Amino acid sequence: MEYEIKANQYGAKSIARSMLILVSMWFLNEINVFIIDKYLMRYASAIVLSIWMATLIIIRINGVEKKWIKYLELTTEVLGVAIVYVFISYHVTLVIPLPFLMAANYQDRRVSIYTYVISVICICISVVLNYQYGLCDMNMVAFTKGVVWDYGETIVQKVEPLTSDIVGKILLFFAFPRCLILTLYAAIASNIAKSGKELHIHREKAEKASKTDEMTDLANKNEYLRVLKEEFAIKKHVGVIFIDINDLKKVNDEIGHEKGDEMIKRIAKSIKYIEDEDLKGYRIGGDEFVILMENASNARL
Repeated sequence: MEYEIKANQYGAKSIARSMLILVSMWFLNEINVFIIDKYLMRYASAIVLSIWMATLIIIRINGVEKKWIKYLELTTEVLGVAIVYVFISYHVTLVIPLPFLMAANYQDRRVSIYTYVISVICICISVVLNYQYGLCDMNMVAFTKGVVWDYGETIVQKVEPLTSDIVGKILLFFAFPRCLILTLYAAIASNIAKSGKELHIHREKAEKASKTDEMTDLANKNEYLRVLKEEFAIKKHVGVIFIDINDLKKVNDEIGHEKGDEMIKRIAKSIKYIEDEDLKGYRIGGDEFVILMENASNARL
């Protein structure tokens, strides 16, 4: 669908923007504007930028029309955020909801659920690895539960090795609350997707209704006039056939309008039967029909 292609395009742009921001942070850290350990920043940035760049190349090669592109984009975006989080938790927590905003564009509840599931998995893994290998928040190391001033002027804390007990605490006190918060984002993204899809369906129905005759499902007079003005006015070898039903009024008066409507539907059905990419039928009045043909020839007529 058209909206899915647009969402894929937006997803690719989001990945590109994420790369730009990450490169900017990397550069600012290299010139000592930020004070993050350069090894951690380089390691995280190099891995994630490689993944995101590979994703954009795959999208470029395959195009944004493929249905699996959305899952590739969302997976690599979540994975990229998780990998950066492993090494540098800091402000990365603010980026965790980004994939949900991307998912909402697809107007598909299943996509939002998929994003939620892989985000929860990545959070649980990245929070644990961040404790061991990354620049994590102080309270993840010390498991503090109050404000800094409660501990006096100096905080002395023994850093525990990554044992099963520590892993349990990290998952309970850090991963679990964040997963609960992600549930809110998942619900919002799912609702946005649902509303967007309903709006898109209503728009499609309204657009079709404005162009289609309700009784016969042929294109209506408005569409006929638009095609004449915008398309057929500049085309050559156009064939036009006018059709009307003789004595339709007599049929309506003597037999009934139901029989008259049945005649109209039969004519419309015959026209629709012969429609193709070069031939289109229109109902322009009660018993009046027009057939327009592109690339018309005497043989075809």
